[in-house]
Amino acid sequence: MGSITTTLLDLPTELQLYIIQFLDYPSSVALLQTNRRFRTIVPIEPPTTGEQKLSYLLAMELWPKYTHLFSCNICLKLRARNAFADKQLRARRGKGHIESGRRFCLDCGCCHRMYQPGHFLMVGGQEEVLCAICRERCRYGRYCTYCRMCEPLFSPDELEGRCARCRHKDLVKDLGKPPGEFQIEDMLMAMKMSEFEDINGFIGSPEWFEEDIAHGNF
Repeated sequence: MGSITTTLLDLPTELQLYIIQFLDYPSSVALLQTNRRFRTIVPIEPPTTGEQKLSYLLAMELWPKYTHLFSCNICLKLRARNAFADKQLRARRGKGHIESGRRFCLDCGCCHRMYQPGHFLMVGGQEEVLCAICRERCRYGRYCTYCRMCEPLFSPDELEGRCARCRHKDLVKDLGKPPGEFQIEDMLMAMKMSEFEDINGFIGSPEWFEEDIAHGNF
């Protein structure tokens, strides 16, 4: 004879209720959502306290359908990976680890001043900084660590590498260009080729000017 598999639904109601009383809060909520039968017999209310909500979210983020989401212990939401600094998703604050309940998202970190202006963060492997002037998370362009101010991608002083405000040169950090944006070398190349065409009446080859640009002769 083949073995007979008994599920929780096959058990008498008394045994079901006896088993249900040993479930933690997230498991009880998950069972409550499985079918109409358990919605009528599981004695539980939706999460109301912050502790209950966080407990539920910490369990929920481990479910296969939520592998791309992470819980924040401040706003009590499941948020995408790019809403957190990389350090908040690794080691002790990774999913299922001992400090996962202390994880917080970037918005909450900025709002509650856990991230101060001038704080550099790694988000998705890309460096960002919280600007003290515009109060935004700056991912591209340049940032002066002295003024704690972000700058546009192409300011008049960019060729010299100086801050447009304090004029310091060694305190400016380049955060890089957005994907698809042309580089400063491309702009210089276009200027060189345009100048050559105006003087000689025909278009020069880009290779003619690469060495000049590399040595700052523009």
